[in-house]
Amino acid sequence: MTFLYPYVLILSLLPLAFLWLKLVKKEDAFSKHFSTQMRQKLSLPSQGLSNRYKRLLFLLVLLLCIVALARPVQVLPTLDNEENKPALIIAVDVSKSMHANDIYPTRLTLAMKKLTDFLAQANHLQVGVILYAKEAYMLYPLTQESSLLSTLLQDANLSQKFAPNTNLFAALQASESLLYTHASKQILLLSDGGKDISRAKELNYLQSKHISLSSLLLSPKRNTSMKRLCEKSGGVSLSYSWSNEDIFTLLTHIQNHPSQAETFHYKLSHNKELYPYPLWLALFFLILLFFPLKNSMLTLFFAILFVPQVTTPLHAGLFDFWYLHQAKVDTQNRAYSQAIESYKKLTPTPKVSYNTATLYYLKKEYMLAIENYKKALSKEKLYNAKVYYNIATAYVHLHKLSHAKEYYTKSLLVYPLRQSKENLAQVAKELKIERKNLHKAYQKLHFKAIAKNSFTKEAIFSNYAVKLEKLIPSEEEQWFKRLENQKFQPYLEHIPTTKRSLDANLSF
Repeated sequence: MTFLYPYVLILSLLPLAFLWLKLVKKEDAFSKHFSTQMRQKLSLPSQGLSNRYKRLLFLLVLLLCIVALARPVQVLPTLDNEENKPALIIAVDVSKSMHANDIYPTRLTLAMKKLTDFLAQANHLQVGVILYAKEAYMLYPLTQESSLLSTLLQDANLSQKFAPNTNLFAALQASESLLYTHASKQILLLSDGGKDISRAKELNYLQSKHISLSSLLLSPKRNTSMKRLCEKSGGVSLSYSWSNEDIFTLLTHIQNHPSQAETFHYKLSHNKELYPYPLWLALFFLILLFFPLKNSMLTLFFAILFVPQVTTPLHAGLFDFWYLHQAKVDTQNRAYSQAIESYKKLTPTPKVSYNTATLYYLKKEYMLAIENYKKALSKEKLYNAKVYYNIATAYVHLHKLSHAKEYYTKSLLVYPLRQSKENLAQVAKELKIERKNLHKAYQKLHFKAIAKNSFTKEAIFSNYAVKLEKLIPSEEEQWFKRLENQKFQPYLEHIPTTKRSLDANLSF
């Protein structure tokens, strides 16, 4: 057993010692400070106990109240949660052949749509994204928050010009460099497959690096060499479909792949509250002091009232176990609203607030999720770091990147989570792009207004000048509305590669 507020005990020692001296050591202490009439009014009714024992009992009541205020707790075993997440790099082909319009509007547009849908469902994976043509470029590093990448991709404008050739080795070698420290190495290609030629060198490379390759072919033409390469490396090759059936098939295969997934350990400490025990004991002794219990039936009544309070579990209400069970069933059935209602009936605790916030997050009600995550903060550092991380991710979904940056920073200050560091760098990069484009747009607006509405000094105070002042804010509003719908070009980091496929120098 330990105390959450030990300073309460320390600060109470001096006044308690003073009362001890006054009430026990000096029995006539009250006579020096109070008159006889006042002492009679303050005196307790006789119950067969001497005044000395009454005073000792009163001191015991005070001591029990102080102990309750110090919050005694029983330290329970630390909860050790494990989560297995395979690492996956998604390589998107951006070569010239992907701009073919045999799939409307283009193959690349469909590839980006499939990528967004895949990331929205890949909650149990570590995912990174690269682009490749003749060279490879990192778009997003590995992260556990795949839904975050899905949101960022919606605002990305991939209009950069790349080399017209396709170099499959660039994608494989760049992906391997990002997966180098991971036990599970899987690559997913979103490509038209390139030329249907021998892929023996690529297969030898995949087998030597223990990499599993899967592909989603975005072309009406069949590519048997790519299909054979994927199957021999332990992956699967699928042709695109207009539904999300291909996405679900790929997810199932990747998640169930026999390769060893990386295990993440989360340790959460929790305690059992013991303060009601001394509090109820103090109340029972106080009743014995102020109310005579000569009647045996009255004594039995107080005993019946007191004993269940001590024997009942203190950390749960009478129906809490039922509500917890119901919330768990509703969550498994994706009935998130009913699960939230069950959690609202529980005794408010950080854990209840955390689970409620997670349900709001799954419902995409991100502001309510943030509100409940803030209520879930506790004194455990790793736990708080995860809460701050979740708040930041919710702000990303709300497109409030400044707030997201603030809470990713808070998460890192509390505990150095690798995911927080990666996402903070990505959000900071997006904010830099956003502010740069906003500044350029504001400058264009400012110069445009002056150029359009030039007038002499004599006309400054005319009616036309007043109309001009009313016109400028409306133009600003139009610009900001355009900025809201504008897509920003993300920064791409070049990944150096040395190997070349046989079709790397062929034009399509």
